[in-house]
Amino acid sequence: MVWYGPDRVKFLGPFSAQTLSYLTGEFPDDYGWDTAGLSADPVAFARHLSILVVLGFQVLLMGLVEGFKINGFPGVGEGNNLYPGGQYFDPLGIADDPVTFAELKVKEIKNGRLAMFSMFGFFVQAIVTRQRPLENLLDHLDNPVANNAWVYAPGS
Repeated sequence: MVWYGPDRVKFLGPFSAQTLSYLTGEFPDDYGWDTAGLSADPVAFARHLSILVVLGFQVLLMGLVEGFKINGFPGVGEGNNLYPGGQYFDPLGIADDPVTFAELKVKEIKNGRLAMFSMFGFFVQAIVTRQRPLENLLDHLDNPVANNAWVYAPGS
């Protein structure tokens, strides 16, 4: 079976003849279909491909960590010791005092929620202003009266 080049296998059924011109079959998993147009620009495609590789690597690592938490490390025993504060994952000795450790767990959860809420704010800001957060900050610092949240309020 040919996997690369113009004669590669295309799994598009009746739409196989309508392959996009920029899909030449030089990359793995190129079946002639690009719904989002992510591979139309070769430079952007390389960037997206590297992002996907990093994301896949992170998913693999997190899968291994979660697998070790459930099944335990080979030769170590139960996976409960791998959680923060456990016997094998406490390099700074933070969990030595149970009261402090309980307080730190609550602080960590609150910090994670605050981070998620702030990222949501970045997303909404980018959708409304059509700029990146750093660009918005620089615009605001340049002219705080004209560049603030009230500029986008209805009726302004």
